Amino acid sequence: MKRASRSMLVFGVYLLVLGLLLFLLPGPLRELLGIEEVPKVWLRFIGELLAFLGGYYVLAARKGWYEFFRLSVWLRALVFISVTGFVLGKAMPVVFVPLGLIDLAGAAWTGWAMKREPREQKH
Repeated sequence: MKRASRSMLVFGVYLLVLGLLLFLLPGPLRELLGIEEVPKVWLRFIGELLAFLGGYYVLAARKGWYEFFRLSVWLRALVFISVTGFVLGKAMPVVFVPLGLIDLAGAAWTGWAMKREPREQKH
């Protein structure tokens, strides 16, 4: 497996696990994240969406879909920017910053990996 694909696979598994945890254990995670006013059903729904998104990442990694990789680098960086903005605006608790940093780190890893791979492998 190529470097960029590996980074996408790892991020996809992270999203799958996070989504499944949020879906199966919304109460404890809600308390940990300090978002007690959100109904559990919404957390389960968000968890389901994260798990589905993780499935896309895993499939893209297995198929080597570099167009998806490129877009994901930008979008994951935007997740960090938006989370930081929400935290600075006091709309989200500070505990969300590490989650945004995980997105940013994953984006950086994928971007770095794509630059390191020879051009002919990027189809």
